[in-house]
Amino acid sequence: MKMAAISVPENVRAFLLDIEGTTTPITFVKDILFPYIRENLEDYLSAHWEEDECKQDVHLLKKQVNIKTEY
Repeated sequence: MKMAAISVPENVRAFLLDIEGTTTPITFVKDILFPYIRENLEDYLSAHWEEDECKQDVHLLKKQVNIKTEY
C-alpha cells in the first residue's frame, strides 16, 4: 500500500477521523478494528504505560467516560 505524504502545520495537535461509513464500511470497524484493539490493547499499554503520552491518553479517555456518564 502506498501512503501519501502531507505537510502538517506545527500547531496541529490531533487529527479527528470519522472512518465509519465515510471511507470504509461500518462492518470494517466492527469486524476488523474492534477485534484488533481487543487483541492488542493490553500488550500496547504494558509496553507504553510509563510514557507521558500514554498516561495523558488514558487520563483523557477516563475524563471522556466521566463526561458521558454524567448525562
